[in-house]
Amino acid sequence: MDAEELLKRYAAGERDFTGVDLQKAQLNNLDLSGINLSKANLEAACLFRANLSNANLSGAWLKYSNLSFANLSNADFSNAMILATNLNHTNLSHANLTLVELADSSLVSASLMGAIIEHSELGGIDFSYANLSDANWDYRINTYLNYRDSDNLIFHDTIFPDRSIKTINYCPNEFAESLQQRYDEGERDFSGWWMPFPGDLRGIRLSGSNLSYCYIIEYDLSNTDLRNCNLENTNLQDSCLAFADLSGANLRRTNLYSASLCLTNLTNANLEGAFIEKRDYEAPNLDGAILCNTIMPDGSIRNDGC
Repeated sequence: MDAEELLKRYAAGERDFTGVDLQKAQLNNLDLSGINLSKANLEAACLFRANLSNANLSGAWLKYSNLSFANLSNADFSNAMILATNLNHTNLSHANLTLVELADSSLVSASLMGAIIEHSELGGIDFSYANLSDANWDYRINTYLNYRDSDNLIFHDTIFPDRSIKTINYCPNEFAESLQQRYDEGERDFSGWWMPFPGDLRGIRLSGSNLSYCYIIEYDLSNTDLRNCNLENTNLQDSCLAFADLSGANLRRTNLYSASLCLTNLTNANLEGAFIEKRDYEAPNLDGAILCNTIMPDGSIRNDGC
């Protein structure tokens, strides 16, 4: 089923779409409240700013899907497979996340107030600035204190169920701290840098900066704010830009060979002449990415993520 058919049937009053295949569907900004998508295939689907409040997503397959800024309040995700999914800034208040496989996803600034998170497997998740107040979360049993992947859970100014604010496993390196400090003090021209690699710049905020002609290979740039940056002719080979905001960025002639743009916001970005290629064993380059008025390497414009 494609997005057009789903919307037509939803508008006619149908709500039960159990087991539907919506792989790579573009469902951004839509009101799908109360929909039943249990056991649905939503791999690499885009649901940016969608309204899925009170939706049934139990047993759904969500991999490389983009749900950033979506309203997921009171949604049922029990037994769902949520892998490498963008849940940044989502409203998951009072959602049911029981027995969920939630791995390598991002929940930065998400609201999980009153959510049920029991017997779920968590690993590789960034909970920075998330609000978990009053959540029914058995974190003392199977998450950061005893969970086998505890070192991969990041809490930065995170509000815990008891409403305490904690920072755990958030350890930015000296290079990232220095770069962020320079930016915060007003510097914007970082062009021509040859950065030591591999490196970690996760979560850095450099919007509006000049990063042209830089050598930034094998970097973790996930969850970065690179809006309106000039990255022309920069080498980003083998770097991870998952969950990053590159809206309005200049990526002309940028080397993105084997770089992951999975779940990246590329609204109004210019990729003309950029080199994008992936190896079969790596994460897809553009799965779950937001492509809206995006100039592609061949000069064509894609609007399938609007």
